[in-house]
Amino acid sequence: MKVESLDQLEKAYIVWRKRKRHVREAVPDELIDRTHHAAAHFGGTGGR
Repeated sequence: MKVESLDQLEKAYIVWRKRKRHVREAVPDELIDRTHHAAAHFGGTGGR
């Protein structure tokens, strides 16, 4: 998996928030996986 910039990840979350249909809609697994991968690369835990 390609390591994306934190700016790209932030934009992906913004797009998802604009498209979600319900306030309690879960974050897509793909977006969570991207977050964990970026956190591991940039030194974060990627956990909640």
